Formats: sequence, structure tokens, C-alpha cells
Amino acid sequence: EWYREIDPELAESFLEEVYRSIELARATPEHHSRIHREYRRVLCERFPFKVVFEIVEAAQAVHILAVTHTSRHPDWWKRRIQGDFRHS
Repeated sequence: EWYREIDPELAESFLEEVYRSIELARATPEHHSRIHREYRRVLCERFPFKVVFEIVEAAQAVHILAVTHTSRHPDWWKRRIQGDFRHS
């Protein structure tokens, strides 16, 4: 919404960058940095955001947990891990 209020084309570019980052996670999941246990992240190139994900071996897929601004506390997304958010 914030990017859309500034410029609809900027919002479209943001979405394209997020989708590109998700595709990178899907194509080369083990290539990306671990940030907590089995969780990894892909940094968006043109926007200050990251995609947090985990590899789901059984499904040969990735599970996206969050798309978050890089200035947020690095652990805020852990609340999405049911029963595991207090561990570091």
C-alpha cells in the first residue's frame, strides 16, 4: 500500500521484485543464508525487504513465512513459527 500511494508503477516494481526473490528461493533454496535453524532468507535487490522461508523436503518446495522490511527487528517473523518463537 505504501508504495502504491507514492507511485503505482513503483508498487508494481516492488511486487515483481518480491516474486523474483520467491522464485530464487524456490530455484536454489540451499544457496541462501540461514538466519535461524532451518529458516533462510533472500534479500530483494531493489527494495529494502527480505523473504524468509524454510525448505520443505517432503514436498520439494519452500514455505514462505514472511516478506519483511530489513529495518524491522530481525526476529519479529519468529512469531509465525507456532510454539517456537521464543527460541533464538
